[in-house]
Amino acid sequence: MGQLPIARTNQLNAYGVYEPDLETDANSLAIYPPAGVFSYLDPVAREGGLHVRQLPETIYSALIMGHLILEHYEQPRRPPLPEADTCCDRLRNGCVRAGYVARDLTVYTRTFVLTDMPLILTWAVAVAVQFTLAYYLHNAVVAVDGDLGVDCNGTDSVLRYLGLSAFVAFGMADLLETWDIHLWLAQFQTVGKFGTLRFKRYRDTDADEEAASTPLQMSSLERATSAYVEGSSKTARVSHVVTQPVTGITCITKIYFYVTAVATKALANLFVLMAGSGAVLRSDNNFDLILNSVAASFILDIDNQLYHLLVPGTMKRSWSFLPPIGIPKSSVASITRIGTPLYVYVSFAVLVALDFMLADLVWCTDLVPNTPFTYWFNTTRSLINQGIG
Repeated sequence: MGQLPIARTNQLNAYGVYEPDLETDANSLAIYPPAGVFSYLDPVAREGGLHVRQLPETIYSALIMGHLILEHYEQPRRPPLPEADTCCDRLRNGCVRAGYVARDLTVYTRTFVLTDMPLILTWAVAVAVQFTLAYYLHNAVVAVDGDLGVDCNGTDSVLRYLGLSAFVAFGMADLLETWDIHLWLAQFQTVGKFGTLRFKRYRDTDADEEAASTPLQMSSLERATSAYVEGSSKTARVSHVVTQPVTGITCITKIYFYVTAVATKALANLFVLMAGSGAVLRSDNNFDLILNSVAASFILDIDNQLYHLLVPGTMKRSWSFLPPIGIPKSSVASITRIGTPLYVYVSFAVLVALDFMLADLVWCTDLVPNTPFTYWFNTTRSLINQGIG
C-alpha cells in the first residue's frame, strides 16, 4: 500500500474537498464513500437500512426468543417409513413411530426445562414484583402514609416538575421498548405451521434509485421530504441491503407473544408510571421528592435488572447475533420519513402532555387525597354495597 496523500488546505471545492484528490490512483487509498463526500447515514443504509426493527434486551424479548427456539426443536424430523405389507411390518412401523414420539417428547421436554421454563419463571417474577410494588406504592400515596403529603403543594414547583419529567422520561423509554417489540413481531407473517427461523438479505432497489438521484449537498430534512432539485451530478451510487424474515409465526404463538410480552409489559409500565408519579408529586419535602423519584424509577427498571441477573450470558450472546430486520424503502411510510428530523420535538411534546395529565388530571385535583380513579371506584363500591344491603 502506498503512502497516504498529504492533506491540502487550498483550492477546495464547495464541498470542502480538493478536487484532484477525488481521482484515485494505484499509490493512494480508495475514496470512501465512492461519491467522494462523507455521509454518516450511508454505511447504515447500505448494511441494513435506515429503518430497522430489532428486539430490545429485556426479559420480554428473551421470552420470545426462548419460545421460538423451543418451537424449532418441537418440529418433527422423521424419515419416511417403508410400506407395511404384513402384520409384522405394521407392528414394526408402529414401534418406530412410538420411538419417534418418545424421542421428540424427550427433546421437547429437555429444551423446555433448560431454555423456556427459566425464562418463564424470570418473567413471572419480574411481572409479579413490579405489579406488587406498584400496587402498594399507589395505596400508600392515596392513604398518605409515611412522609407523603395530602396534596401536591409540599415541594418546590420547579423541582417537583423536574422530578416528574425525569421519571416520566424513564417510563416513555420503557414504552418505546414495548413498541419496538410490537414492530419486530409485525414483520413476521402469520402462518399455519411454524418453520425454522430463517432470514434472507435482499437488495433495496428503491433506495438505490433514490440515492442515485439525490444530490449529496441535500440536508437531512430535504432528504426526508424528498424536496430536492433534480439534475445534480453529485449523487451517491451505492447498493442498499435489507434483511427480512422468510419464515412466519403461527397465530397461537403470536397471541402468546402479544399477551405475555407486549400487553403485560405495557400494563406494568403504565401501572408503575401512575403509582410512581403520585409518589413524586405528593412528596412532603424536596429531599423526599428526590428519593421517591429514584425509588419509582427503580420499580420501573426491575424487569431489566432481573433479566441481566437471571438470564445466562450465553443465551444473551446467542440472541445478539440475530440480525436487525430492515424495512425496504417502499414500505416506509411518508410520516416516518418526515417525522425523523422532528423526533426530539415530538418527544418533548408527549413528555409535557404526560406531565400535565398525571399532575393536573390525576394526582393534583380537588379530590385529594383520592384520584379520579380511586374516587370513582370507592363511590361505585359504596353504591353496590348499599344496593345489596
